[in-house]
Amino acid sequence: MGRQVYFSMSAQDESCFFQYLKNRWNARIVLKEYNSCHPNDFIESESDLSEHQYKLYIWNPSITSGLKKWYISEKIGSIVDPGSEVIEYSRRLLSRCDFRSCFPGEMANRIYMNPYYLSSDKESLLKKSEKFIKWYESVARWIKNRSIGKIDQRATAVYVMPDAKDFLLEHGVHINFKTKK
Repeated sequence: MGRQVYFSMSAQDESCFFQYLKNRWNARIVLKEYNSCHPNDFIESESDLSEHQYKLYIWNPSITSGLKKWYISEKIGSIVDPGSEVIEYSRRLLSRCDFRSCFPGEMANRIYMNPYYLSSDKESLLKKSEKFIKWYESVARWIKNRSIGKIDQRATAVYVMPDAKDFLLEHGVHINFKTKK
């Protein structure tokens, strides 16, 4: 079973998140799908991100020497192999959410990692490296520690990043703020 963390963030919070990944880990942001619309499959700067990029991957080249990809077709291009040691990053822009029809888990960003993957012969489950799993846990811990509180609804806790707080409060979302010890 995979591990995931939900969080709400603004564009400014996302910029801080990307800077943390780049400066602390030298991580790369990878497009989910690579096709002829994009000159390469890495996001080199935040200005390369479009509103329409919903799913990305975070890759740490110091943990995994190569990124596994599958070539599908000329039209689709290639996709990241499920066995790759990458963190899946699903993005939601707060400004595009309809708060009347969403619950927090549906309007939140998410990082996800499955520590297991199916072997190429589809006969067995293989475990990703402990180094990768620990890296994912440190990224998840950074998100939780940087948050100012969380939204608890249903079984999903959504961590609220600092700059997202005002936007969420303006739209009537209740946040359980952290208490300092």
